[in-house]
Amino acid sequence: MRAWLLPVAMFSLAVAGGLCACSAPAESPEAGGPAPSGDAGTVDPCADTQSAPDAPLRRLTRDEYDHTVRDLLGDTSRPARAFPPDSEGNGFDNQASSQEASPALVEAYADAAEALAARADLASLLPCSPADIGPEACGRAFIQHFGRRAFRRPLTADEQSRFEALFDDVRSAEGFDAAARTVIEVMLQAPQFLYRIELGGAPAEDTARVRLTGYELASRLSYFLWSSMPDDALLDAAARGELDTPEGIEAQARRMLADDRAREMVRRFAVQWLGLSHFDDVAKDPVRYPDFAAVKPLMQQEAALFVEHLSLDGTGDASRLFTAESTWANDALAQYYGLPPVSGEAFREVSLKKNARVGLLTLGAVLSQYGKFDQSSPVLRGKFVRERLLCQSLPPPPGNVVLDLPPPSTSTTRERYKAHAANPACSGCHALLEPVGFGLEHFDGAGRFRTEENGYRVDAHGEVISAGDLDGPFEGAGELSERLGQSRQVKQCLARQWFRFAVGRGETTSAPDQCALKRVDAAFAASGYDVRELLVAITLTDAFAYRRAIDSGGAP
Repeated sequence: MRAWLLPVAMFSLAVAGGLCACSAPAESPEAGGPAPSGDAGTVDPCADTQSAPDAPLRRLTRDEYDHTVRDLLGDTSRPARAFPPDSEGNGFDNQASSQEASPALVEAYADAAEALAARADLASLLPCSPADIGPEACGRAFIQHFGRRAFRRPLTADEQSRFEALFDDVRSAEGFDAAARTVIEVMLQAPQFLYRIELGGAPAEDTARVRLTGYELASRLSYFLWSSMPDDALLDAAARGELDTPEGIEAQARRMLADDRAREMVRRFAVQWLGLSHFDDVAKDPVRYPDFAAVKPLMQQEAALFVEHLSLDGTGDASRLFTAESTWANDALAQYYGLPPVSGEAFREVSLKKNARVGLLTLGAVLSQYGKFDQSSPVLRGKFVRERLLCQSLPPPPGNVVLDLPPPSTSTTRERYKAHAANPACSGCHALLEPVGFGLEHFDGAGRFRTEENGYRVDAHGEVISAGDLDGPFEGAGELSERLGQSRQVKQCLARQWFRFAVGRGETTSAPDQCALKRVDAAFAASGYDVRELLVAITLTDAFAYRRAIDSGGAP
């Protein structure tokens, strides 16, 4: 069915076309800084109830594709691992602005659809028996049943009739099973499967916005909270009109958060939020760090489990992401960290009390990702705190700046980086980045604790400036982590990171987005900064449920 490749590619391109010299870090919402919370200024963004943001078209990411075919077909082969890598925007792979369908990706879709259809278990997918009601009637029922799940909504009359014609043509020549597999193959290449198309319902009079349909909201909920397709219960709720109210959306969101698929989603968010998507590519000097390669995959697993459990278990208090005195490790990772032995290869919660590690800043994956091949990096670690935890946007360093540091076998990192402070082209960034990163100097470039470097005592004093309630001097990872855990600005940034992940785009300065963030911040604070309540609050915003109306000419 390669003839369907051209419509997919044309659809993708058509929609894509239509739909070190530093100053203080930028904090515009578009660039990534926390937006005003609504208690400053004279204009209340929530007073605007007539407008809504655009709903950019999003295609399934590789993870979403694999999860979808798992839930649609029961296929766990993860075919999307062979697809071209997803591009990232705002730190996440599901951002509409970074999604394009290359010829290689379109070809990969066709290959995957053909293979998935060939091995599909028809007995589990058919809602009827051809022997009982006849092949023609069963074929119609199959198209209607499977199409509703694959397209995440009921088929239109035109779609139903086209697929019935395709089914009948193949059945007459090759039989019922071949016809069913052909329908599966073609549906898996259709834009309605590969993309999340959100047109919304009819606009109300004198308004520039439309509410998404129940089925569109079902997909928004499922791809946010499960990174996969809606289940039958969610589709049925959409059919009954239950997603037309905030109460109905909230009920489904809470049901979905209790499902194990939500845990998968949080782990996926954690890896991308912390900038660990490409951690497999991190390499360290094998002479200086001989044990790193063996524990590297364990470090990424630890980071994902750490965020998952602290977000979904217990109180869900976001402060503990930074102040928790426990982590998740198996025996090999515990040994690497110098912790008491853990029995076996399975990960379990282990105490960090009486240990220098605390919270996500001292996760091995974070410290290693933001370190260099043969040494630590206060610049990269400071940049991580600024961009990922404070949502501050930093300009790139000047292209003409060259800094040759002394080799890591001499003196301490702090001494070697003094050149940044002395270089006028770098001094602005130096003041923002390195004093933050110096506070993590008790950990080397591969995440191991140390008190000395090259025979010199490590100095882990640091300072934060231009960061609101985080400003001030501190000593070591423990004090910096405690400051992060207490910071309102850090929690607002976490809410923005989740918002970007949920809606597949960066927040804007528009009233709908600013109102959404204002309400999310308020609900998050009122819950005691429970991450679960944060996720529910995002689904209840108008920015989640509405889109800007499309004019009669078809342009947004």
